[in-house]
Parts: sequence; structure tokens; C-alpha cells
Amino acid sequence: MTRNLKNSVVLSIALCVFLSACSRSNKNLHSPSRSFNHQETSEGQDIHNSIMASFYTYTDPRITNYVSDVGQELLKNSEQSDSYSFTILYNDKIYASSAPGGYIYVTTGLINFLESEAQLAAILAYEIGSLQFQEPEVSNRRQVMERVTQGVAIASPALGSFGVLAVLGAVLVNGMVEKGEIDDTEKLFKSDELALNYMVSAGYDPQGYVDVLRKVVESDKSALPYLHDYYQSHPITEERFIQLNYAFSRLPMTGKTLAIRREEFMTTTKGVREIYQR
Repeated sequence: MTRNLKNSVVLSIALCVFLSACSRSNKNLHSPSRSFNHQETSEGQDIHNSIMASFYTYTDPRITNYVSDVGQELLKNSEQSDSYSFTILYNDKIYASSAPGGYIYVTTGLINFLESEAQLAAILAYEIGSLQFQEPEVSNRRQVMERVTQGVAIASPALGSFGVLAVLGAVLVNGMVEKGEIDDTEKLFKSDELALNYMVSAGYDPQGYVDVLRKVVESDKSALPYLHDYYQSHPITEERFIQLNYAFSRLPMTGKTLAIRREEFMTTTKGVREIYQR
């Protein structure tokens, strides 16, 4: 068994065990704009601390401020009332995730993979959108963190620090939705729809969203080990493209000037891409 395949198997086992163990919610969906409650903020802080203890962060202020500015622009135009933070993790995996309380993470591998500011905005907009369906009060924080700690213990020997992010993100963000109210697939579609609207409101061309998904699907074999976990947590199916096309057709784009900003993105993030060129 190759190392990459072994890693994928270990991660899949860990996620199956701990996703199935998570508590489920009986509440209805949150509205597209909501506030995080105290328990959610506290839980998110614990998750964030765990992630920060397991990763090196990328700290070039020009790039970290740039990513944060794009995120804040999306938030400003989506009428979000809470503060969100955007963190770049130093990791080759092409990955993005989020945690309760407004914590959003992207990897250097993802930034190297993207080709425009509109594509970056698409990634961040999806993570913002997915947090609108979080149900923090269903979980006993101590019990959930124990499950995560156990999951990391299984995954980390094979996956290294990335196992921590993958398990934390999947268990605590994707594993708390009641199947009777909104399943993971429906949450994916609704997050897509929110993200497209956030992009248009912020002046980004929503085609960047479709371009990211197609880039993932059409990547050559050499990129697959780096994309595997993103694809597992953000599955790209024919049904998703159909739903995305429908949401796209309903966007209020008449009379709007929408930006892609490829040159600005490539210039600003040059420092990250130079790491991978070396």
C-alpha cells in the first residue's frame, strides 16, 4: 500500500468513527446571517487553540492581510454581525476548513493552487456560508473534544499535523447537522448558494466559484494526494453542478461590474508560490 493510499485509508476510518459518534441537532436552519452564541464561541476557541498548537502558520503580513481583507469584504457585503478570523496554515495539502465562532483556515498549498482573487473569494465565501448552519448547542463540548482528541491520536501518526485539521474540521463542522432537518448534501448546496451571493454582493465574478470546482475535478494525477481531503469534505458531484447552475442563474448580476483580479492575486501571493517552485 502506498503512503498516500495508507494516509487516505486511516483518515477515512477516523472520520467514519467520529462522524458517526457526533451528536445531532433537532433545530431548524439558521438564517443566512446569524450570531454565534457563547457556547459556540467557546467551542471554536478550543478548536482554534488545538489547530494552532499543531500547525505552523504562514505569517507574511502582505499575504495574511490580503486574505483577511478578501474575507472581510465578503462579510461586509453579506451582513454578517460577528467577527471572523482568517488563518493561513503552512501545509502542502490543498485544503480549507472552518470552526465554530468564525474561524476560517486555508493552507499555503491551496493558495498556490488558486489562480485569482475571485477563486480565493469563492473558497472563503463557501466556508462563511457553511458556518451559517452550525448548531453548537447540540454538542457537549467536553465530549466532542474528547472524540476529536481520540480521532487525532488515530490519524496523526500517519497524517502528521494535517490529520489534526482534517479530523477537527470534519467532526466539529460537518458532523453536527441533523439528518432529519438538513443533511450534509443539502448543507453543501445551500452553502454554495450563499457563497455565490456573497461573491456578487462583494463585487466578485461568481464564475470564479465554478472555476475552482472545475479546477479540482480536472486536476492531473500528481495533484490528487493533495486534493483528496478537500474533495472528501467538499464533494463535487454532477448533482452539485446542477444545483450550482440553478443558483447561478438566479444571481442578481444585472448592471454589476464583477472582478476576477488575477494579476493582483498572482502578484500579492507570489511569496507562497515561490515556496513550491523551490
